[in-house]
Amino acid sequence: MVLNDADIRKLCLDEQGMCLPHPMLYPFSEGVSGNGVISYGLTHSGYDLRLDPEEVLLFNHWNDYVIDPKRFNQEEYKNKVFTRLPIFADTKFKWVVLPAHSYALGKSFEYFRMPRHLKARVGGKSTLARSGISINTTDIEAGWNGFLVIEIANLAPSPARLYLCEGIGQVEFSQLTAEPEICYAQKGGKYQGQTGITVAKVL
Repeated sequence: MVLNDADIRKLCLDEQGMCLPHPMLYPFSEGVSGNGVISYGLTHSGYDLRLDPEEVLLFNHWNDYVIDPKRFNQEEYKNKVFTRLPIFADTKFKWVVLPAHSYALGKSFEYFRMPRHLKARVGGKSTLARSGISINTTDIEAGWNGFLVIEIANLAPSPARLYLCEGIGQVEFSQLTAEPEICYAQKGGKYQGQTGITVAKVL
């Protein structure tokens, strides 16, 4: 069963519209659109995440090495692989520019505390998809908490703007048939509680 807007709101706000002590996601926003903003917040059957304005990390283009997910725990290797994208701003918006055919990591503005009876999937937004921007994230497991790392590809042959603190992808929440015997938190998942842009981990 996929949760609708009322179900999602009840897991984030109390009856007076105030934030719960341990909301499923925070900060919570009702749907925001218009005024040139890429929409974000609650939808009829999901929630549109925002891209955090703190940083976006771009994969560098090197011909002399292969990306190795087992080496990101080496600080020197990680620093060679990524470049922090500069942030641009005017009086109304902030953005970064993704080069053509590039790949970057960002994170959600919202922090998640997933209940044991739910899991979630993230899909792209049509506005971005039609601009050549593809979003790739793994499923959000029952019992997981943290900021969601968002993998972003510019598939277009031209550079593209990514607007910060605006919509980047939609989360769809699904109810499990029953609570799992062992949830993500109980098994000590390696990405539990992540706060920044966490790169690949192989323990």
